[in-house]
Amino acid sequence: MRKILMILTAGLVLGSFPSIGRAQHIRGTYVETRSADVYTGPCFANAEVGLVGDRAILAWRIERGQWQGVRLDGLSVVGVIKARATLGDPYSDPYPAEAVLIVDEKATPEQRTALIRFAQE
Repeated sequence: MRKILMILTAGLVLGSFPSIGRAQHIRGTYVETRSADVYTGPCFANAEVGLVGDRAILAWRIERGQWQGVRLDGLSVVGVIKARATLGDPYSDPYPAEAVLIVDEKATPEQRTALIRFAQE
């Protein structure tokens, strides 16, 4: 039994190496702000559901890395979101939601496309 477990473990570990090589590698800073308290007690949080929390700002500053084969070193992208309902509430539908992406002006057209795809994913 121990031998079978070792063989299965080795197979899983070795089988995961091809997927590691295909992974996207991005290093940088991510900041997110919401129009509701994210880390709060359940009593206070329940008072906000359906009233606020329908807006968010997401920002990425990429120190180094690539997305879909395109280098994004030193570039930034910001997303601004306005939803129909509280974001993250499993009992309401936030769609349709509107979003605006602000892409770094230093980016080439190819980098702009990659930044947009990165933020959308």
